[in-house]
Amino acid sequence: MRKIVPRFTEEQLKAFRAITGASNNLNQLTKKANQTGLLDVATECRNTISHINHCINKLLRHDCEDN
Repeated sequence: MRKIVPRFTEEQLKAFRAITGASNNLNQLTKKANQTGLLDVATECRNTISHINHCINKLLRHDCEDN
């Protein structure tokens, strides 16, 4: 009989929730920055969102190395 192993650890699930919350906040900030003409802020928000997405993809691959 094979042992059932959870797909993600509790720590990984906690990280997903934190990253999701941060991503949502950044998306809202980016939208507001675009609406008000704060292009530098919008660019920085987009860069941060891209980094968060990269981290999520690494978690999904169970990749522990920082690339």
